[in-house]
Amino acid sequence: MSEEAAVTTKENRRRQSTECQAPVSVDHTLLTEYESLRKEIADNSTVVAQVFSITFPAVAALIGYGVDKENWVVLLSPYAILLPSLWFVSSQISSTVRLATYIRKFIEPKVTGLKWETRLARLRVQSQDKVSPDKSYLLSITGLYGAVSAVCTILSAIYYWRGRMAELIADTSVSGFDVAWAAANALIVVLAYRVIAFARQCFTSEYIDKLDKHWQETVEAEARKRMRI
Repeated sequence: MSEEAAVTTKENRRRQSTECQAPVSVDHTLLTEYESLRKEIADNSTVVAQVFSITFPAVAALIGYGVDKENWVVLLSPYAILLPSLWFVSSQISSTVRLATYIRKFIEPKVTGLKWETRLARLRVQSQDKVSPDKSYLLSITGLYGAVSAVCTILSAIYYWRGRMAELIADTSVSGFDVAWAAANALIVVLAYRVIAFARQCFTSEYIDKLDKHWQETVEAEARKRMRI
């Protein structure tokens, strides 16, 4: 190879290397929005952890006090903490799924290299018949709340009927208070079931499809608005 050809080859290689290293043009507004949304998702996770750190020590203290005093009313009182807590946690999870769907729908298709939510959604579809990490996370949360709620209900029933047993032996008729107690417990169980069901819907394909449809309708509405302008 002549000296001139060698120089030309070296120059071409240098130019190709420079072109490969050239920065990809991206919309910095989208990147800023992406970072803001990812931060909000991280904040949601932090809030959920903080709610756990407050809820379960408080519930454990109430259960311990109720068992110590053998008081069935105190043993039902943790529901006043558990139900709002789980509802709030569910709303945070729902917000996270909604934000992730927005990122997948509006941002990732427009920015090269951002594919996490898109690939995660594809993984969810592929593992519909399996327990995905998302579902495992949600099942662990609802399972924990459900188990603690069951403990409260069972202990409350034990101490309530233990106190009533002597009276029932003497008089087998059911009092109005018994009916009220049963009705209150049934209402609490129904509320707990509804809250747990709300939490478990967050990672279902139906819920995510609903969000996809919502965002698609939003995109189409924005397109129609731009056309009218």
